[in-house]
Amino acid sequence: MNSKNKGRISIVLVLALVALIGYFIINSIQLRMDIKDKTEQVSELSEQISEQDKANAELEEILDSENESEYLEQYAREELDYVMPGERVYANSAS
Repeated sequence: MNSKNKGRISIVLVLALVALIGYFIINSIQLRMDIKDKTEQVSELSEQISEQDKANAELEEILDSENESEYLEQYAREELDYVMPGERVYANSAS
């Protein structure tokens, strides 16, 4: 081989190596960004799980207590707008 061909081959190899290194760097940056996003998602989901566990514990406590019927009555009145038979409910139209 002459020196011209060797020079071209070495330039092609250098360019290929630079392209490969660039690909790995870009890929590494994308992976780090994905890992950061997923870590934040895990943190948010863990917080939601913790809040739901607290809510479940409160509901279990209510169900285990002697005031279950009182709780159900209060829930039916406030959330479902139920009334007892013969009971009159007046709505305040000023608010």
